[in-house]
Amino acid sequence: MSSEWRRRDTDPFARVWAEVKRLREESSQRVNYLLRNAGLRVAEGALHVLQRLVVEGDQEVTGTLDVGGTAAFSGDTEIGGNLKVTGTLSLPAGIIDNDALANPVRYDSGFANSVDHPTITTSEQALATFSIPVPEGFTKALVICIAQLGVRNTSGSSSAAACRVYVHTDGPEWSARRFVSAAPNQEIFALATLFQAYNDLAVPQIDFEMVGIADHVWPNAIGGGTIEAFAIFTR
Repeated sequence: MSSEWRRRDTDPFARVWAEVKRLREESSQRVNYLLRNAGLRVAEGALHVLQRLVVEGDQEVTGTLDVGGTAAFSGDTEIGGNLKVTGTLSLPAGIIDNDALANPVRYDSGFANSVDHPTITTSEQALATFSIPVPEGFTKALVICIAQLGVRNTSGSSSAAACRVYVHTDGPEWSARRFVSAAPNQEIFALATLFQAYNDLAVPQIDFEMVGIADHVWPNAIGGGTIEAFAIFTR
């Protein structure tokens, strides 16, 4: 059988195969044209979305979602797992309604006065007390407490008096006390201060107490005392 005969004999199959290839190429071009018009491009192992993608139903991503550009979420977004932000997180003021974030710091203050003409004895006696409540969910605090005692020596002899502040949480903390001397009927001014930080508050309130003491009894000492405190609470 000659090669010429074989060539003529297979020409119908070649024509059919050429037509199949042409139709397949034409079909592929039509599909690519439709995809390009829809903003899609197909590559090996990937589908590229070149325009805006609108998903009207639910979408579930079980693998890694890698967004290389800007992602804008205008609706509600719920994240059930951990969220790791490696760049800068910029939020407009006042948009976070979670109380721990919107109000990370609280502050409060208080004061109390002693009775007029208190008696100052030779052992510490409470002259004024008050409390500042600890806000719920807050476990740290910075406390500043100041007490002042201004009284006249009524002991009938030269004597000295002092005041001290106590701050009660899980246990008491107290200030130093410095005695101020006075001749009979002479006035003294004593001051006590305490600055204290707390890291593990587990009490509903912080109690403040001012005490007075003298080396002789000062009965009905003319004057009085006052105590005030300021507390800054954090979580």
